[in-house]
Amino acid sequence: MKKKLMKKGLLLWVACFILSMCFIPFEAKAATDSAPKVEKRIVRYRSTYVNDKQVYLENLENGKITSVKSSNRNVARIESVGRDYFTFENTKLGSSKVTIKVKKNKKIYTLKTTIVIKEARPVQYLKVDGKNVFSVNNKGSVWIYDKKSKHKVSWKLAKGWKLVFAGYSYDATGYAESRDRKMKNGGSIRHRSTGEWVSLRVKDKEGGEYKLDIHFAGKSYS
Repeated sequence: MKKKLMKKGLLLWVACFILSMCFIPFEAKAATDSAPKVEKRIVRYRSTYVNDKQVYLENLENGKITSVKSSNRNVARIESVGRDYFTFENTKLGSSKVTIKVKKNKKIYTLKTTIVIKEARPVQYLKVDGKNVFSVNNKGSVWIYDKKSKHKVSWKLAKGWKLVFAGYSYDATGYAESRDRKMKNGGSIRHRSTGEWVSLRVKDKEGGEYKLDIHFAGKSYS
């Protein structure tokens, strides 16, 4: 009796395994055959933040982008085109209609999206040594020229915005997020001769990100 049950169990397991293997090629083929997609409306903020100027396509798999055209180069000037993404730069507020040509499985697809650039006011204030340095005109990038030995940085986020990361760097040429370089609200950063960065990355209710950078220029800049 036990042997019969074990045999039936083994046969059932083999049948299930074979059945599951049959679905794998079907699922892979379905994914490959699906049409490429892009968001119909892409909202970004006017800023110097590079990462939010990248647009990725969906369902591209073995396909590739062949061309990207923007109707308004002041709002969205196409900077580079990769296999499954493109990047753009912007100088003005407004909207631009973008047309994307994609080749996949010997088929040509025409995708369309609208890129909207709006102004960001993510903070009620961003203070350096008690003085508010935030302005929408600086597009998230602030430069401080002085020779103080240290600076106190504080901020208060506007309604609907959340802090993702706040940090600092002593590399005058760039900034990278690191756990050991976290910046506390109201904390101080020492001023070195090479200059340093304080950076706040925030996001709105829809998940749209914005970045605030403060660069304290060293003696060589002043």
